[in-house]
Amino acid sequence: MNEEFAEKDHAKLREGISAWVRETKMRVLLTPEMTYQVPLLKTLLFDKLPDDVKPHVSFLDRYWVTAEACSVYSQAAAIVSMEQHSPIMGIAAGVPSVLIRQPTDTRKGRMWYDLKMSDWVFEIDTTTGTQIAERLVQIGHDLNAAREKAAAARSLAHELMATMIAAIP
Repeated sequence: MNEEFAEKDHAKLREGISAWVRETKMRVLLTPEMTYQVPLLKTLLFDKLPDDVKPHVSFLDRYWVTAEACSVYSQAAAIVSMEQHSPIMGIAAGVPSVLIRQPTDTRKGRMWYDLKMSDWVFEIDTTTGTQIAERLVQIGHDLNAAREKAAAARSLAHELMATMIAAIP
């Protein structure tokens, strides 16, 4: 299943990465969320980026621990991921975080809708690379507004959690 969609799905991410670099002039760091993703960062993303974009993109060639990821994410301008945990860590740090949701994702992918961030979640099968690119560029061009939105989502998550905890008998 993964192999069937790997190129199609990652092409959409490459379009977003390319737009981010070209339009915002900011660097990109490709990082793995799972150990099996380490070699895929290079072959599915980095190697297939346009030549003018590659000098502005780095990739982590090893797996990293959560504390290291959180430290790096807290300093990022934005995060985009096809996995759940990186955007969650990003929002926890108040960093604009875009989730590219796959049909095999669990209910965790619903969190972005629950946190009123439906414009920062893209269902991969019904989304184009252009749509992802446009949203990333929009975030990059108004980072202050995007950070405010991320902070609001974090606050809402805290409120929802407090309500849930209060409901426990």
